[in-house]
Amino acid sequence: MSPRPSKPRRKISGIVTIAVAAALSLTAGVMLFAWSGLYSVAASEGHFAVVDKFLRFGMQSSVRTHAYGIQAPDLSDPDLLPLGAGHYYGGCMPCHGAPGHRPNAVFQQSLPPPPGLATARDTWRDRELFWLVKHGLKYTGMPGWSARDRNDEQWALVAFLKRLPDLSKGEYEALALGGYDQARVVSEEPSKTFGADIAQCARCHGDGTTAPTSQLIPRLQGQSTAYLLQALDDYATGARQSGVMQPIASTLSEEQKKTFATHYASVPQSKRTGSVAGLALAASGDVERGIPACDSCHGPGRHETYPSLAGQSQKYLVSQLRLWRDGIPRSGPLSPIMAPIALKLTDADIEALTAHYASSSGEADETSR
Repeated sequence: MSPRPSKPRRKISGIVTIAVAAALSLTAGVMLFAWSGLYSVAASEGHFAVVDKFLRFGMQSSVRTHAYGIQAPDLSDPDLLPLGAGHYYGGCMPCHGAPGHRPNAVFQQSLPPPPGLATARDTWRDRELFWLVKHGLKYTGMPGWSARDRNDEQWALVAFLKRLPDLSKGEYEALALGGYDQARVVSEEPSKTFGADIAQCARCHGDGTTAPTSQLIPRLQGQSTAYLLQALDDYATGARQSGVMQPIASTLSEEQKKTFATHYASVPQSKRTGSVAGLALAASGDVERGIPACDSCHGPGRHETYPSLAGQSQKYLVSQLRLWRDGIPRSGPLSPIMAPIALKLTDADIEALTAHYASSSGEADETSR
């Protein structure tokens, strides 16, 4: 005959039984309430005040926890602002508004409604803004960044959000549009040789005769039509990752792509002589380290689907080489070639190569040899 359990054990067992029963009853009650449909899910009615506070508290706690440990880079670089502003104009302004621009009234009927971002820098730390931009928020309509493997673009948007409260309407439009508001180009500048389609590119990349709005944005003139078309297709499908370019490229028609590519390919580059820094590596490579001559793919006589590097800003070239070296997914004919080469480049190599190409043009290099 087994001994009877002691009184303390019977007491604990009773408490556990009551707790389990209470939990089951509560779960059954919640399920019954949900089944009844009494709680309205209509965006027009909002949440109960206690539910709203609970959801906001949970969201803020989640962002704070998941952003912990993220290290913010230096966001004082002024070249970050046009890059962030350009994306904000098309991707964020319709929901959140901007100086002199009201948010879309339709999106404001969401629950919760998209907030104005003039106080974002005071509400969130830099790392928390980055996490929100990169991952978005469930059940709010706030999407995650389409190029998850890249972090440089999101930081540009964070830099812009920190500056946003200080901007006037004119300052904001200067950063976001670069003087190429599509409607203004068509109606007030008939002497321009391009229309609204090209203005969509020109507001960030320049029109071919003017420089891009940021040194982190590439010049398009001097590239071949085939390369530009391939780049747009790769951006559209996400094969070449960019949360800035994919939303734009994916909406373009084939005719628009041809218009863009043909225009920029037809603009000649100014002739300049490259700097001595990086010249040997560009012209001859480094056999011992297995690095081929960069000019063999990117110089005069290159294949039409390979890009010219001459005349690009050094900042842009550095950022792209580091993306290759960091293994950010790319597609196209260069992918299996560039990925292993980039891994062999040191920071000194990148500095020297980019200085050379930033101060050169393919035409000048060709005639100087």
